[in-house]
Amino acid sequence: MRGYYKVVARVLSNLGHGGFRRIDVVRSSKPIEAIKGIFGDRLVVSNRLLEILDDEELEYVVAHEVVHSKERHLELG
Repeated sequence: MRGYYKVVARVLSNLGHGGFRRIDVVRSSKPIEAIKGIFGDRLVVSNRLLEILDDEELEYVVAHEVVHSKERHLELG
């Protein structure tokens, strides 16, 4: 895996952290990105997602999740 943390840090610096307290990388054969936690304070991405996206695509995915977090679009259920 490349330095994904630099890409994520750049997005969070530009857009604000969206309330994320943790960024977790989970092992999965599927590309996954999600907001987790009671307060939507965890950004979760899979190792597969990091493998298949280039830096620009990863920026868009993280930005997308930041907006969900800021707008409090949390999945209930």
